[in-house]
Amino acid sequence: MTSILHRLFNELGYNKENGLFILDEDEEKILNVFPSRVSRIITEVIKPYAIFCADIQYENKEHIKPFNNPLILFYDNPTESEYSLIPKHSFNLSRAPLVIINKENNIEIYNGFDFSDSSNQWLELINVNRNLLYIENLRNGEGWREIYNEYFTKSKTVDRFLLSNITDARRILIAKEINFPEGNLTPEVANRLIGRLIFIRYLIDRNVVFNDQNILIGSTKKERQEALNQILLNHKQTYDFFEYISNKFGGDLFPLEFENQGLPFFEKDYVKQENLNILYHLLTSSKMFMGDKVKGYSVQPSMFNVYDFEIIPVELISNIYESFLGNTAFSNGKMITELSKQKEVKAYYTPPFLVDYVLSQTIQPFLKKQQNSNCKVLDPSCGSGIFLVESLRRIIDKEIVVNSKENKYKKTISNEKLWRLLEDNIYGIDIDKNAIEITIFSLYITLLDYKTHPKEIENFEFRPLKDKNLFGGQKADFFNESNAFNTLFKKQVKLDFIVGNPPWGIVKTSRYVDYITERNRKELSRNLKEEISLSIGNKEISQAFIVRVSDLIQKEHKTKICFIVTGKNLYNSDESAIKWRKYFLSKFNVHQCFDLFGVNNKVAGGKQIFDNANQPPAILLYSLKDNSIANNKIKHIVARANKYYYYFKTIVIEKNDVKLIDQNLFIKDDKLWKIMLYGNILDYLFIKKLKDNDLTISKIISKFNLTIKGGFKSKDSGIPVNKRKSTKEYWKYDYIEVEKSKDLRQFQVISNKTFKQKLDELYLKGDIQKDLKVPQITEISAFKGKKLLIKKGLDKYLNHRAVSAFYDGDCIFSSTIASIVPVDGEMSNEVENLLLCMSAIFNSKLFTYFLLMTSSSFGADRNRVNFIEFLEMPFKEDIELSLLTRELHDLKKDDFFNENREKIYSIENQIEYKIYELFNINSIEKELINYALNISIPVMKRADRLNSNHLSIFEKITEKNLESIGKYCQTFINHFSSRFNKTNKCFIVDVYINKNFIAVNFVVSEEVRKDIIKYFFNSSLEDSINKIGGLGMHKVSTCLFAQQDIRGFNRSSFYVIKPNILKNWHRAIAHLDLSEFIEAIAKSEIKKTN
Repeated sequence: MTSILHRLFNELGYNKENGLFILDEDEEKILNVFPSRVSRIITEVIKPYAIFCADIQYENKEHIKPFNNPLILFYDNPTESEYSLIPKHSFNLSRAPLVIINKENNIEIYNGFDFSDSSNQWLELINVNRNLLYIENLRNGEGWREIYNEYFTKSKTVDRFLLSNITDARRILIAKEINFPEGNLTPEVANRLIGRLIFIRYLIDRNVVFNDQNILIGSTKKERQEALNQILLNHKQTYDFFEYISNKFGGDLFPLEFENQGLPFFEKDYVKQENLNILYHLLTSSKMFMGDKVKGYSVQPSMFNVYDFEIIPVELISNIYESFLGNTAFSNGKMITELSKQKEVKAYYTPPFLVDYVLSQTIQPFLKKQQNSNCKVLDPSCGSGIFLVESLRRIIDKEIVVNSKENKYKKTISNEKLWRLLEDNIYGIDIDKNAIEITIFSLYITLLDYKTHPKEIENFEFRPLKDKNLFGGQKADFFNESNAFNTLFKKQVKLDFIVGNPPWGIVKTSRYVDYITERNRKELSRNLKEEISLSIGNKEISQAFIVRVSDLIQKEHKTKICFIVTGKNLYNSDESAIKWRKYFLSKFNVHQCFDLFGVNNKVAGGKQIFDNANQPPAILLYSLKDNSIANNKIKHIVARANKYYYYFKTIVIEKNDVKLIDQNLFIKDDKLWKIMLYGNILDYLFIKKLKDNDLTISKIISKFNLTIKGGFKSKDSGIPVNKRKSTKEYWKYDYIEVEKSKDLRQFQVISNKTFKQKLDELYLKGDIQKDLKVPQITEISAFKGKKLLIKKGLDKYLNHRAVSAFYDGDCIFSSTIASIVPVDGEMSNEVENLLLCMSAIFNSKLFTYFLLMTSSSFGADRNRVNFIEFLEMPFKEDIELSLLTRELHDLKKDDFFNENREKIYSIENQIEYKIYELFNINSIEKELINYALNISIPVMKRADRLNSNHLSIFEKITEKNLESIGKYCQTFINHFSSRFNKTNKCFIVDVYINKNFIAVNFVVSEEVRKDIIKYFFNSSLEDSINKIGGLGMHKVSTCLFAQQDIRGFNRSSFYVIKPNILKNWHRAIAHLDLSEFIEAIAKSEIKKTN
């Protein structure tokens, strides 16, 4: 190691235990630790001196290690030719935001994603403060935060550029426009054209020479790239070369014939020179691909002069194609003028790091235990093939390891062996035949990646895979039980794993709804006593995929399934979805549920895992029910957006977000899925206690003959004009506005207009016609007289509290508001008191907590709740509560100048206190409510992602704000002090506070100490560890980053170490931590007695 890099590594704290790899010394480790697509490029192509990835080697069977961590590349005095390649290598790798070069004993730091100017010749030199790169600053997230905000907020990675370039070219080629010869191709032909060119560029970038032809000629890679560009200007030469490639490699690679409206066509007779010219400009970064417009459509500048397809993994290319598949906005041609109005292109594909995670839970551990490389994998909705490609890589890598043990130092693999591994192990199905072509392309290139010499690549022959390993087209709908793949998997191939990301939502082209109906009928007819019927909620196709796989699993074979599905499968509250979950849990053992709501959802801003599909995802790992397992445990994991995720999408799971839960509990209580998203066992017990109160709002409404009705709708395309309803009898009613102004607030209604005035506004906007009729409006009883008003939307300014108020007069409102009124229109004093109590409960902190833990929408999909979820709330009637609520309404009604602020605040507190009293809420339950409202909701909303205006919960604990950590410690003292003080010992607490961490050591001491809690400030991690004892510095520092929580026991003490963030030391967390320590101590004592 050179002295200057050696000094730098020492200065930054990088070593081989915490993520540093020296290429010449650690090649085997790199191949084992990183995904194959990354490790191959690092070790065989870009070859830096060293790489660093913080704590990548962390392993813990009980915890999920951080993934998608950024890399830092180090180069040591590269030669001039090596130096010139660094920008291209770094940009195409797209995993290393920082490139650090020792050049003649001078350290230079570069932005690994960005070029210094439009020539794209060299990276941008950046002046990074080295302190930010210290290992502790990368581990605590502060280093990457500062670096990202300074240099990377506007940086785009290679996938974004390539997506834009391919999309622009494809949109032009398939644009349907008269007198536009550059367009009017079918999507299928456009896909093949671009894919074929990328394949050829891949061959050129792998230094293939094409010796047996005289069309594309060049003695260097650059000359051959230019020759390809020039060929595109000659239609005959282009298709002569395409035919040469097709004949030379064979297989199913982008056929040159296609069907259009049932008729066969030769592609060369269909594609015009003008179409090829578009591809020429794409590859040469010329004309419109310099950033010009085509009939008003803005084309992004092409980066094809920088792309290196030896480095860009095929997974990225095929994933970009997946953005087009099944997406009409991409699939169907449009006029260029229409395209100019479309927003920036966003990707829909599965991120490779999620694929890596799925395989880390399935194929990787399986192969690690195996003595051979046999591992049969099916993706039943393979799309572009990323799961199959990554599975194949791991199978081939295992074969190389097995082979190298048998033949020392031999790491090559024969063509025949490669084909055997693919043909024996990799299977895919997709209803889109174009998807199968992209999958085949991806698998072919994956095989070529394992050929190191250009001649090996040039002489490689592809084999057909269609209808053997890969089944595509409408006839291969996964729910077609008569297709050949059914027999293949039922009788011949015993699948080890079924993996993938099946489609979400409603898919009209598939027969999955009929399949579910038929399956349910067959199962019920076979067993008349079968209590659990099968249905799917909202025609959600992923639910059908999840159960359909059981048909393809052979008896006695322990096939495991791992799917990325919509997380709404876990929370949807409609009856069919609840039935589906019960069926699923009764037929399958769920091993893991990884809920990704926190990093992909509609309710929070910032980065999402799926750039343009912000439905909450979940990863389910499961297998057929094994009756030998009495109490199957589900490992329930929740990913939350935190300071690591905001910058480079690194996912770090906190210890409290990994739970082991008995599967039977989910069957008994369907709401447990939602409770575990935000809560823990204490929350589950609290919600159970609330629900044990049999009286609910719904029962009160039924008992007192009340009804709940929503307001009017001004828009509904399903209602024809001649069937719209008159509004005339409501014109003089007060209108409650919630869109332009907040007329409905907690305990307050303010109306500034009549319904007639609102209708006139809607008419001027064009929403309704001159007769002022509307598509839907409820009967007059919902609007007339006294009523309780509730609103779907939660008040974000009140930390997402529900909004409800009692109103005495006639009023009308939109469908986002509902009223609770007597059916007969007459309201007694008793009913009025009940509604006032309801208003207090709906506006309470308890109700917000209840919604967060149980609602299928709030905190799971959007910032609103369904009206029916108001009715599920437990209810308590109390005359004092109704009087307080009425008083508060009256105070707010007349408080135009905030004169009653103190009185209002006092009554609001009295109402909260009264509700706690009525529901018998104890101190721990109060802390759970406080944690949910003041920590869980802000975390859900990513309130800490901004650099300013942080909430106090994200602040660090210092000498000035010890209250929270003091209460945390006091929780333990309250429990343990009486126990140990009786034995002439003293229970004391030592707290070591550093800017990055807090270590709390609970000690059973022989000596009495005046200060039960003693604080030590500015203690280094090493000093704190030494004082606590029994810990290794490397293990603690690694685990502190990887799981954000370390705890354990010494002879006369136990300890917990967490990052110094106030939210980590909340009293609700103290109760949870305490229960874990109590359980661990009890187990230890039982063990001693035995």
